[in-house]
Amino acid sequence: MTVSTLLSNAELFADLDLATIQGLTSHTREHTLRRGDVIFGEGDEPGELFLVASGRIAIANKSIDG
Repeated sequence: MTVSTLLSNAELFADLDLATIQGLTSHTREHTLRRGDVIFGEGDEPGELFLVASGRIAIANKSIDG
């Protein structure tokens, strides 16, 4: 799946025209992650938006007692 297709299929970007979608692609990076990889931590400043092309991501927060 191309980045343009991924963005076009995302509800957040659904109303954007193709030229705008294509302009956004120059600001994208592809990441391949494995089980256990951490993409951000609690308290991190927001600076990126992640779209999942395939697979799934779990959001977890460890408590004080583990």
